[in-house]
Amino acid sequence: MSVHPVARARSWTLEDVRALGLTCDVPTAGAILGISRSLAYRLVAEDTFPVRTLRLARTVRVSIPELLTFLGVPLQPPAT
Repeated sequence: MSVHPVARARSWTLEDVRALGLTCDVPTAGAILGISRSLAYRLVAEDTFPVRTLRLARTVRVSIPELLTFLGVPLQPPAT
């Protein structure tokens, strides 16, 4: 399983997160939240991850819009 290349960044910008699309993998979501990969997977296994996860066979995806909402970020960028 590979982590999105941006997931290795030390800090996430709002533009980085929005550029991911509608979903991301668990390690990427964990990196955005500032938690380790192992903690992110443990929370998913315990069904306590802070946002809804989507299980597709053996793949788990995290909703980017719900992640942004959890972080208190507007879903749409402000109009310029």
